[in-house]
Amino acid sequence: LGFRRREGPETTYYDVPLMRGSPEYFDSLKATQPLQDEIERLRRHNAHLEAQRLQDAAELQRFRGHMEAQREEFDRKFLAMDDSLARRDEEILRLKQELHALADSKRDADGAKTELWQLKETIQDDQRRAEEKENLRLHYIEDLKHKMEDERQRMEAHIRKLEQEVRAERRVRDEAEARETR
Repeated sequence: LGFRRREGPETTYYDVPLMRGSPEYFDSLKATQPLQDEIERLRRHNAHLEAQRLQDAAELQRFRGHMEAQREEFDRKFLAMDDSLARRDEEILRLKQELHALADSKRDADGAKTELWQLKETIQDDQRRAEEKENLRLHYIEDLKHKMEDERQRMEAHIRKLEQEVRAERRVRDEAEARETR
């Protein structure tokens, strides 16, 4: 005898031999009853597992959708971050180039500064030498003035002495002439 049993989405087919009222039939029924119970329990368990599998599959599908959305969001953020990093790298490169240009300018400015300091020192040395020469010249002029003044005074003293001698000689001559004319 063929049977069909529907449990959830599954339909199970099975055959049972039919024995009419014989003791073997009842013995076979008793012997197969625990098996039938076990089969029934396993079918229920199988149905439960199938329902769990369908729930897990639905959950997995939702999780895959969520993960795909997360991956797309990550990709979008990663691309945005990659663009941002590329812009920052370009900015860093530009700033490094500016830094090198500034370093070159600073080096040039330091060179010019060094040249200016050397020129300033040279000018200061020249000015100091010129002041020393001017001081020596002024000192020489003062010495010369003093010598000239001393010489003038000596000459004036000499002239006065000569004038006195000339006057004295004139007096002597005048006196001698006056004595002679007398």
